[in-house]
Amino acid sequence: VCFSQYNFFKGYVVTNVGDTLRGFVHGKENNSNPNTLRYKATLSSETQRFSLNECAAFGIEDKEYYERYTVKISLGRTSFPDLSTGIDTTSKLETVFLKILQKGKNANLYIYNDLLKTRFYIKENTAAIPVELMYYNFFHPESSSKIVSESKFQNQLYALFKMYQVENKFYEDLPRTKYDESDLIKMITLVNHQNSVPSKYPPARFFVSAGGILSKGSYTGNHIFASESATATSSVSPYFIVGVDIFANPAFRKSVFRIELSTFSSTNEFSFQDPLNSYYGLHKLKQHNVVLAAQMLRHIYNGKNQKVFIGGGFSGSFTISSESVSSFQYSLSGFNGIAGPVPARFHFSIPLVLGVVIQDKVELSFGYSVRSKITNYIGYSIRQERYRLGVGYLFNKKRS
Repeated sequence: VCFSQYNFFKGYVVTNVGDTLRGFVHGKENNSNPNTLRYKATLSSETQRFSLNECAAFGIEDKEYYERYTVKISLGRTSFPDLSTGIDTTSKLETVFLKILQKGKNANLYIYNDLLKTRFYIKENTAAIPVELMYYNFFHPESSSKIVSESKFQNQLYALFKMYQVENKFYEDLPRTKYDESDLIKMITLVNHQNSVPSKYPPARFFVSAGGILSKGSYTGNHIFASESATATSSVSPYFIVGVDIFANPAFRKSVFRIELSTFSSTNEFSFQDPLNSYYGLHKLKQHNVVLAAQMLRHIYNGKNQKVFIGGGFSGSFTISSESVSSFQYSLSGFNGIAGPVPARFHFSIPLVLGVVIQDKVELSFGYSVRSKITNYIGYSIRQERYRLGVGYLFNKKRS
């Protein structure tokens, strides 16, 4: 079965004549509202494509729903530094799919994203088309260093509060209402006299993981332990991780921002031999590290019971404690121990990961941290790379 099949979810398409086609709709994480969609009557059926002109509405069960409207779209930018000097009230009339954020007995709330900005729309149930909730952000025409914000949407919400007799105690919340999805959903919930319903898909989850980590060290530069006759041994030790996953789109969970805190120990030995001159050396380095990593994960296979992901990012390693001893033997004398090179208290690395998620609960992963410097000496350095293999548990909780 093709991997792409698992991007189809139960859903429906409403045609221009009002027929509802029930089957499977292709779902993905979109930064912009779609202008086409893909549909299958069954998972084994041929894919049908519907354009804006061919589809009045569509939805993916429990995830997202869209309706087609011809609406005014404001064109003024609202993000610094791409602001106009003075208010920009230009707009255009366009047919688009608006994503439904909330439906109620008095009004519906929609969102429209494109490359320019995010807009919100309100449609009273007595109206034919949605109206944009207006928010402006611009440079003051007489002072380019001053940014002016006009939250006209708060006045629009005030009119809805009056129209639908929202309790007086909630009016004081209007001046603090931000132009974002969370705040606007709360306001339209009041307009519809509904109880607030949390999303079925939490925006984040916690996880724990444990396994084994292989640490490999090496010298580079001008040092006897970097010579061709030098050798190094690796060490294997357990590691433990706690972390949090934050979803770009909680309903689809294809892109995940992961923050994790791990701890592990390592012991590396470096040695060289020069039998001709009866010269031998040994450096033993023990470390205990705490690592904070931030990674972006992407699911490349998104089956119902199994998922496969890859990812990468940056990590900072803190050396909590270390023990470094170098020993040298000349001719027939014994080994003389001296303090060896000390690892830096902090260093960066680049972690990469490949993993499998089973039943949205168990995660099997293989990780690799790119070889990086762990010392700050001039002329030579000690570098370390790490491989890890582990199993984790994901604390997923889908709300009913």
